[in-house]
Amino acid sequence: MNTNKIKSFAKEARIQLYKGVANQLLFWGFDDKGNVNAEPEALPGGFTFRGNVYNDVATVPKWKKLKEKIQKSKESIKDVTEEAAYTWFNRLAAIKILEENQFIDPVLRFQQGSRVPMLLQQAKAGQHAVTNNAQKANLQESLVQNDDEKAFAILITHFCNTHPLLKEVFGHLDDYTEILVPNDLLTADGFVAMLNDETNIAPEDFTEVELIGWLYQFYISDRKDEVFKGFKANKKARAEDIPAATQIFTPKWIVNYMVENTVGKIYLDYEEDSELKNQMNYLVDNQREGIREKGSEGNSPLIPSNYSLITDITQLTLIDPACGSGHILVTGFEWLYKMYREQGYGAKQAVESILKNNLYGLDLDDRAMQLSRFAILLKAAQQLENAARGEGKTLLGNTLAVLPHVYAFPEDHGFVSEDIATFTNNQYVKEIYQTIDLLRQGKNIGSALKLSLPAEAISILQQQYHQWQQKSNAGTLDLEQQAIWAHLKSYVEVALVLTQQYAAVVANPPYMGQKSMNGALKDYVNTHYPMTKADLMTIFMEVIPNLTKDNFHFALINLPSWLFLSTFEKMREDYLTNYRIDSLLHMGRGIFGIDFGSVAFAIQKQSSNENSKGSYFRLHERNFQHIYFEDIEKLFLYSNGKVDYKYDFNQYRDEDGVSEIPENGTAIGKQIFYPNIPQTNFEKIPGSPIAYWVSEKVIDIFEKYDKLEDYLIPSNGIQTGNNEMFTRQTWEVCKSKVNLKWFFYAKGGQKRKWYGNLDVIVNYKDDGFDIKSQGNSCFRGKEFYFKSGLTWSDIASQGLSFRFLPENCLFDAKGPSAFGEHSKYFLGLLNTNFVSNLSVALNPTLSFQIGEFKKIPIRFADEFDLEIIDENIDISKTDWDSRETSWDFEQNPLLGIRDLGIWDLGSSEKGSGMENSSLVSTNYSLKEAYQTWQEKVSKDFFQLHTNEEELNRIFIDIYGLQDELTPEVALKDITILQDELKAEDLTALEPAYRAGESVVLPIQKEVVISQLLSYLVGCMLGRYRLDKSGLHIAHPNASEEELKEYLVIGGKGLGAKSQELILNHIHYEHPEFSRSVGLAESYVVGNRSLQSQSQFSEGGIVWTHESNQTSNGISSQQYSRRTSAGNQGISSLSENSEGFASRNGYATGDSLSAELSSGNPAEESPESNHRNTENAEWINEQAKQLITNRSSLFTFTIDDDAILPLMGNACAFPDDAVKRIEDILHRIYGEDSHTQNLNFIDDALGMKLDKWMTEKFWPYHISGNVYKKKPIYWLFSSNPKKPHTAAFRVLVYMHRMDGYTVQKIMQNYLHPHQDYLKDKQQAMEKNEANLSKQELKIFENLEKQISELKAYNEVLKKLAAQQITFDLDDGVTVNYAKFDGALAVI
Repeated sequence: MNTNKIKSFAKEARIQLYKGVANQLLFWGFDDKGNVNAEPEALPGGFTFRGNVYNDVATVPKWKKLKEKIQKSKESIKDVTEEAAYTWFNRLAAIKILEENQFIDPVLRFQQGSRVPMLLQQAKAGQHAVTNNAQKANLQESLVQNDDEKAFAILITHFCNTHPLLKEVFGHLDDYTEILVPNDLLTADGFVAMLNDETNIAPEDFTEVELIGWLYQFYISDRKDEVFKGFKANKKARAEDIPAATQIFTPKWIVNYMVENTVGKIYLDYEEDSELKNQMNYLVDNQREGIREKGSEGNSPLIPSNYSLITDITQLTLIDPACGSGHILVTGFEWLYKMYREQGYGAKQAVESILKNNLYGLDLDDRAMQLSRFAILLKAAQQLENAARGEGKTLLGNTLAVLPHVYAFPEDHGFVSEDIATFTNNQYVKEIYQTIDLLRQGKNIGSALKLSLPAEAISILQQQYHQWQQKSNAGTLDLEQQAIWAHLKSYVEVALVLTQQYAAVVANPPYMGQKSMNGALKDYVNTHYPMTKADLMTIFMEVIPNLTKDNFHFALINLPSWLFLSTFEKMREDYLTNYRIDSLLHMGRGIFGIDFGSVAFAIQKQSSNENSKGSYFRLHERNFQHIYFEDIEKLFLYSNGKVDYKYDFNQYRDEDGVSEIPENGTAIGKQIFYPNIPQTNFEKIPGSPIAYWVSEKVIDIFEKYDKLEDYLIPSNGIQTGNNEMFTRQTWEVCKSKVNLKWFFYAKGGQKRKWYGNLDVIVNYKDDGFDIKSQGNSCFRGKEFYFKSGLTWSDIASQGLSFRFLPENCLFDAKGPSAFGEHSKYFLGLLNTNFVSNLSVALNPTLSFQIGEFKKIPIRFADEFDLEIIDENIDISKTDWDSRETSWDFEQNPLLGIRDLGIWDLGSSEKGSGMENSSLVSTNYSLKEAYQTWQEKVSKDFFQLHTNEEELNRIFIDIYGLQDELTPEVALKDITILQDELKAEDLTALEPAYRAGESVVLPIQKEVVISQLLSYLVGCMLGRYRLDKSGLHIAHPNASEEELKEYLVIGGKGLGAKSQELILNHIHYEHPEFSRSVGLAESYVVGNRSLQSQSQFSEGGIVWTHESNQTSNGISSQQYSRRTSAGNQGISSLSENSEGFASRNGYATGDSLSAELSSGNPAEESPESNHRNTENAEWINEQAKQLITNRSSLFTFTIDDDAILPLMGNACAFPDDAVKRIEDILHRIYGEDSHTQNLNFIDDALGMKLDKWMTEKFWPYHISGNVYKKKPIYWLFSSNPKKPHTAAFRVLVYMHRMDGYTVQKIMQNYLHPHQDYLKDKQQAMEKNEANLSKQELKIFENLEKQISELKAYNEVLKKLAAQQITFDLDDGVTVNYAKFDGALAVI
């Protein structure tokens, strides 16, 4: 069978038939968008259309059905065209197959010497079977007018409606498809001519039932490509798309393997001496332990392995729950037929019993179901015909009684419980109704639907189904019953199939990753298949065992990813515990054409034990090596049962001429067959990969090569004896004490490769004097302290990961490290899957100690470029340092991304945001910054992924393990962007990525924007500066100089690096500008603004109050404050020329020039800043532009008391964190993009900025991904247990707290807020009669808030009296507890 020819034929047929149907739709008044341009009108005895009168009364109802279908959605016109074309393809192809098998007289075959099909030629001679008067008249008119297309359409429609097989299998043509017969079937190159062209399909191929499957696959291949193109554009699969997207035809030999090792093995246990065993060429014999009866204890006696699971051949049921065109079921039929005949059944009896008792199938697609039924019946007819001539034709002429149990999931139809009650005679109505209602999702979810019915309810369904079917056949259903049965029948049929279990389940399941699933499908599988939800393929690995009876067999073919990827670890563990792998064929590319490998396996649904053994076939060497499926078959057949069979895959060429697969193998090559592998081996390997090859090769490597201890000296580090006392997170202590008292400390940590996990410090002052004084400490490896090397976590629950250890570090006992020459080479080796697999043999537990490390076998490459290791370290370090918890953090990457364009990527780097030298005059929005950052980190992510896979390839080649290891690295195992990416999202992305689709990293915008907001809070509180990189104030008692306001370039989104260089240049090179005055468009970002209408004094603080009366009498108030002593200089609030209310103290005029003149013009500028650099000209140009256009400059003021209100719109403080963030963003990015930026933030956060800051910032700040419950900004909250509901919240920067902090919180924030709430309550009370329901709720809540604050005032009063001070060295845990009752609970 020439599948290439068949593929070309099917693809061209689809194009032609689609076009022909589209032309018919145009004729019937529908344009290409589904709009109606003409409509038929019914008349007595016919209709009128386009000015003509027709005598067919059935056309108008069909047209109306067509219109209804087309107008369902904007995609419906395409769906209808596709459906009609596909339907006619199936019908006409089926007719051609039937006539070539001589089961019908010639219909489509051309009369000899002409190109007229026999059906039409006979009609021209007056021989036809059309009896309907109207149709007969239309036919006669068409023949007279030589309108062959119209005449043929009438004839072929009548033939399909009257032939028993076509009518029952492909449905009645009383729907709209009858008026959509393609209008060009009889053209010289039309579809009928194509069917008769033997160069397309050879006559003998029509006798092969397998042809149906190939036609099905190839016909929809273009449609499949269209759907996948949509996936690349992030479109989700509609229910209508799923059949095309998930269909793959399985080669015959694979089907035989699966059927023989399920149905075949069950039968051979039933009939031990069967002669059929010798015919089962794909049967895999292996050692088999006995079975235990369900519910028996693990130590109960075993039933012999050859114990028959069936007592009668009718019990050997087989189902394919995703049957497609029925290839598996046809093969199942072939074997069952042989088995029945061996049991003494006659041919007819065997066929009838198989169709009645043994075969079952389900599919989403009606047309696939039709082909599957047709294929089974065709095979049955062929078998009967071989036994007795004429019996096959008889079967196909009376199919009603023997229709196979193959069903398509029904179209969505709403039932009421009364319908079910009528059907069931009021028995189990609720349970059956729920099942039927769930089946409404069948077209979308298919066999993954989980139906559950009591046995009694199933019995009722079966009983009523047979009764109603008999009545329907006899025509004795009443009108109500007919109306119900018309829709309910298909629901009951599917329900009966899905609620049963079967002796054998065999399938090639659908394939679709979560990314491509529509919402309803994704929600369902996430809920019901949490373990396997990543792909439909793996979901069916749950579905299929559920359909299998205990101790019986199932088999699948799917992708090999589940064998190894950590994504599917839980599923593997489940399989290894609950099932016994009988045999497994591990194949590369070729089974499905250009694919990414495949694996076929047969499994017994029986709990595994120490005696469970299976046979494995490694039928490829490299994952991406393409081998034709026929050659993979030969490798399997030749190696089956032959451990010594080897094949040299290097000899194979798939395009340049296939090297013949020798029956006896090659002298050298890879082992193919691995028999009797204990299943318990896999459970000993972390992650339970199905690593069936591990043993001999690995042992050989251990014996052959040097060990890692010959090159590196590994050592455990410090054991403090009390980590709570002697270790801290880097952010907890005073900055000046780092590297004096506190030193960086590698302490293991989460899985992270190449660089990182350096957020812990240890008290090693005076060589660890304090630690030593405890007495239970231990200092190992002192000779390696503060030396560079590599380190890892000794507990590797997520897998091994090795990192570069900088020279300024110490290391912990739980962070063992190694030192010596070539450490970077070894770092590359250690981060490969080669070492990961070796570690399994060394230690099957989660721990990887020094002992295992020493034993790793080492082989050096002849040539090795360390640049790939350096790049991996650099990428990982950049990612690590982009977190503000890193000691080397410089600035938030969204603000620093433009710096990358200048200083790292080069000003001409495309996409960097730095394409021209007029940067300062170019606006840059937050969204653009995010997109640039996303592009940059995505590039880093995939480069790191590429590098890691390349390293795997290198070391796999070095050690000669190509036949045992694959280089693939799961996307979720890339250890950068761990906060921004979810493992499950990357898992869902994996299939598309592996399929070569264009993918976008599923970065969580919320996390990225959260990082920015946290950074801005840090800038407000002085931890960071916008104009300089790194930490600013990270110590107590900040000086006046450190708290001084500073100049910032606004409106352009520039990062600190650019800011610092440009502003330094201005200070030193343009002193005249620093003396300039009158910059009207410049502003100061101050602490608090003053809107003075009236003032009142309390406790030495002057408070200003502005009250604007609203229409309902409620005051809109704003509060700000200054000290009467004048130590809190507050700038006046003003309106700028654009009408933007500067709520946080943007000041004008002299304040800017004062900032500029703060530098010493006479001082020589540091050459390291900008002189003698390649960017000096760029800096000078930007400075000139700023001097020319001064509106971009503003000064930023650090919060004076390090106390930041965090109440958003619920307070009147103009320096509330939310308000300040909005205004800082306004200044950084400018007015033009301000609204867009705020909207972008809201969209990223999934809520308004105000809501996120007041409710989500604190949980984010203390989370394990950020400050790990050791926050640097402490939340004083009037409701410590539920801070997000508290009436009062302020953030305080821990490093700047002093003995007066609590007093300041009370006087400057709590008391004014109490006054604000009281004023608001009084105003609302005066207007209570006019308040809305929502306002009444606010009014009622005010009393609770006022009461809450009164109690909180007492808490703070006690703490204020203590004037608590603390030592940062004591750490957050100790110091935080000193304010218990006032701070939010961590």
